[in-house]
Amino acid sequence: MTIAERSCGCFQKVCRCAVLLVLVLAVLVPFLLTQVAQCQSYSVLFTFHGTRGKYPAAGLVRGPWGNLYGVTPYGGDISTNPSCSSSLTGGCGVVFELKKKSYFAKERVLHTFTVAGVATDGEFPTGALVRDDAGNLYGTASGGGAFGAGTVFKIDASGNYSVLYTFTGAADGAAPHAGLVQDAAGNLYGTTVGGGAYGNGVVFKLDPFANYSVLYSFTGGDDGAGPLAALVFDADGNLYGTAPGGGAYGHGVVFKLDPSATFSVLYSFIGGSDGASPAARLFPDESGNLYGTTQYGGTPGCWLNLGCGTVFRLDSTGQLTVVYGFTGGFDGSNPAAGVVRDAAGNLYGTAEYGGLSQTAHCFRVRTFQGCGGVLFKIDAANTFSVAHRFAGDRSGDGFHPAADLLLDPAGNVYGTTVRGGQPYNRSHATRGTVFLFTPQ
Repeated sequence: MTIAERSCGCFQKVCRCAVLLVLVLAVLVPFLLTQVAQCQSYSVLFTFHGTRGKYPAAGLVRGPWGNLYGVTPYGGDISTNPSCSSSLTGGCGVVFELKKKSYFAKERVLHTFTVAGVATDGEFPTGALVRDDAGNLYGTASGGGAFGAGTVFKIDASGNYSVLYTFTGAADGAAPHAGLVQDAAGNLYGTTVGGGAYGNGVVFKLDPFANYSVLYSFTGGDDGAGPLAALVFDADGNLYGTAPGGGAYGHGVVFKLDPSATFSVLYSFIGGSDGASPAARLFPDESGNLYGTTQYGGTPGCWLNLGCGTVFRLDSTGQLTVVYGFTGGFDGSNPAAGVVRDAAGNLYGTAEYGGLSQTAHCFRVRTFQGCGGVLFKIDAANTFSVAHRFAGDRSGDGFHPAADLLLDPAGNVYGTTVRGGQPYNRSHATRGTVFLFTPQ
């Protein structure tokens, strides 16, 4: 073989390699750019580390300048609250404000809860706040207070904390786990998990003068039991909610309370493909449909083989449609929160578990369902997609999203995760996040 022939052969090999490289790049570059774009759409605004709150399990409320307000059920400065210093709680919880600063947020603690027997402000707030036009914040503490059964509280625009009502744990209810909803007249409405005439929870009203009344007591039978979620209003002043227990089949209900406080069950879950245990807030649309989630039921398997959960739509005639049934794989499983709907008809929500990944550390998360959950989207054509997969304990993005999402006017999605955050290291524990997702 001549030098010329050898040179030509080498040249051809180089050309073939170059062509192959171009083809590989043609495939990889769009993929990589897509992945970068997806990564850039998700950001952690704040990570909790304990002394200023931890394990946020409630949704957020937005102020007029984009500030975010929320609660954590645990954490806070325990130097003045030694009774809340156990390894489990590490504080009785806080109310916080986040001020957005470029790509991060600065936290300010508005109130640190104490403990029953030390003070009467309450402890362990688990429901989202509601904010009125004057800048007052209203919320519930699921425990504490003078009787250990929880409180309704207010933080005014100047930051002053006051207790509006203390639950006795008797006929008035006990353990308000859900947040409140407020009408145009300033009345507050909420639910309790326990107490009431039958011990299965109540729907209550608190007027602007702090006059308290029970609108309905759950019997634990066909009407449901133990409501965990906040109520929602429709345009006619009807209240809607969910109860994870009771019902005609024992798997929970969707209920309605009209302006005259007449109670009715709109749907009783069978516990099969329709889902079971609705424990999250509903989302009403302009056509009278109610969107929601069930933690269990649907596809068999997942948590203790109780089912992987569903997203459903309930129309004004009481007809329920399963919009999506989780499988427990890459799509996630067991949603603890409800869904929100944007102007284009897209639904956004989270599944607390699942989202299984191939990265090994995902399997070291202390759950029974693989990685740390997903943020999902269901478009107007009912097409499901994963918008963000929470990778697990060492990823820095947080894991176990358990609270309702918040949509701002620009379509940005805000939420919380119960665990994880940035920076992750063994000596600097991370106790949950506030995150921002910007849809592409």
